[in-house]
Amino acid sequence: MEVLPTGYPPWPVHRLDMMTSGVLIMAKKQSAAAPLAGQFSNRTAQKSYLAIVSGVPKTDSFFVDSPIGRHPTEK
Repeated sequence: MEVLPTGYPPWPVHRLDMMTSGVLIMAKKQSAAAPLAGQFSNRTAQKSYLAIVSGVPKTDSFFVDSPIGRHPTEK
């Protein structure tokens, strides 16, 4: 694991949406890791997603209130 410019390694906090993206949430400081992990375990963390799309969307932004899952054939 690489060291941050602070001279310390990042602290793992949470694996976001393990069944879809597998993105890891990392804290820059140990003092931030526990509170961040608590937000995920208490389900109080607020998540925003940025999508890269092909073509031109009809609107600049929109809200999706649906479960996110893997594509049925492209895994």
